[in-house]
Amino acid sequence: MRTSLIFISTIVFLFFTGCGQPEAPVKVNSLEFEIVKFSDTEGDCGEQGSGCVELAVEYPKIKNLLSPGAKRVDEYIWKIILSPVIDESEPANIEAFRDSLFSMFREFKSEFSDSPQSWMLNRKVNPAFNSKGIFSMEYFEESYLGGAHGMEMKYYYNIDLNSGKDITLNELIINEKITELNTIAEEIFRKQNSIPAKRKLSDAGYTFENNKFLLNENFLITENGLLFRFNPYDIGPYSIGSTELIIPYSSIRHLIISDTFPGAVL
Repeated sequence: MRTSLIFISTIVFLFFTGCGQPEAPVKVNSLEFEIVKFSDTEGDCGEQGSGCVELAVEYPKIKNLLSPGAKRVDEYIWKIILSPVIDESEPANIEAFRDSLFSMFREFKSEFSDSPQSWMLNRKVNPAFNSKGIFSMEYFEESYLGGAHGMEMKYYYNIDLNSGKDITLNELIINEKITELNTIAEEIFRKQNSIPAKRKLSDAGYTFENNKFLLNENFLITENGLLFRFNPYDIGPYSIGSTELIIPYSSIRHLIISDTFPGAVL
């Protein structure tokens, strides 16, 4: 009897001891997704037509939303795709977004019935890096909704797939090395835009505050380096357009926080 009691007690102890130790979370390396495309048109888009409105949307549909990173990526995608054209409530889905855009075009046509003007909105989310616990994506928007000219914009997003947090520049680069990062970036910027080192940036048409080059937070983690982008009007007039520059990891290894994300990418 005593032997049986000891055996039972041992089983009970092992059971509760095992239950008291939660399993370590499984590390997420990458996400599975499929590309979804949606497009629609209303009106007469012919060369001699009375005008139309076109909408095209493309995005990655995340297949498994169990991890914090997957949920964060999915939230970003829908926030981007459904972002209102003007100040209004966010639509519930793509169809509602389309209905809102097309309704705006009808209002325009009712007020300016003789105008052959057409509208166009193209939104695309491209996965750029999906490995080693990082998901980076590029949001591209091309639009013409009236006015003097259309617009092309790109915004970058980098997400830690295991924490679900955004990866910011301050989490990648040693704080005391940010100034050196900007110096390296300025050398690349001046070289690709043929601006001599002693020439003021304002003399080349750029509008950096106090004539001092400064990177923004619109960057993308890639296989080869950090890609930065300035959209139209960010650092100059519309005529200058957009500016992209990539800083190779080989140039900034000594600036990177060793125990953070790029260490896995390098």
